[in-house]
Amino acid sequence: MRFGILTVIVASTISMLSSGAFAQCPGRTATLSEIASAVKASTKAPVDVTARSCMWAGAAIAESGGNLCASNGYNFGVLQLSAENVGRLGLTPEEYMDLSLQDQIDNWALVGATDNNASRGYKAIDAKISMILRLGHVIDGVLAACSQFGETICNNDIEKFIEAGKPLPVPNSADAIPCKENTCGHGTANQDGNGHTIVSWGLEIQKKIHMSRCQD
Repeated sequence: MRFGILTVIVASTISMLSSGAFAQCPGRTATLSEIASAVKASTKAPVDVTARSCMWAGAAIAESGGNLCASNGYNFGVLQLSAENVGRLGLTPEEYMDLSLQDQIDNWALVGATDNNASRGYKAIDAKISMILRLGHVIDGVLAACSQFGETICNNDIEKFIEAGKPLPVPNSADAIPCKENTCGHGTANQDGNGHTIVSWGLEIQKKIHMSRCQD
């Protein structure tokens, strides 16, 4: 049986994993409200990003706890920009993490969100949200996870599993292909390095959005 994207995402009961340990710096932690305000104020973010400030702020709290120096060695800052994208800015990870909240958000929007939001998977989820008038933001977290994970994982989760009517892979299952290096399994990865799919991590982001009662 072929299920629609919305049905599979909302009905999913995939078990949650911890997001992993991060290095952090004391005294440089932003609240969800502060992050949402920075997204709204960004001069480098496109309208579709600034209009969903709560969604991205929820992603930041889920991924970094709001800490501007959060790092797992591969991703950096409040919205966990990848090492590759930090390099595209002409910065070292240390320089990026030393930026202000607004500058981190601006640069994340410039080299991270803008490209990732153009993926087929992102557009597919976004179209479903538009069709149901966002249904109280019920799948905004999944949309944010899609963008944060990048086009490889998002497209694979959508096209090879959700649109094909197949359950998303759980960690260490036969179908699970976690992204462990820059090529993400030469384009085959369907989970992040912690074993999350866009739905399992999207539900974690969704919790943060709902708990904050943030309004765009």
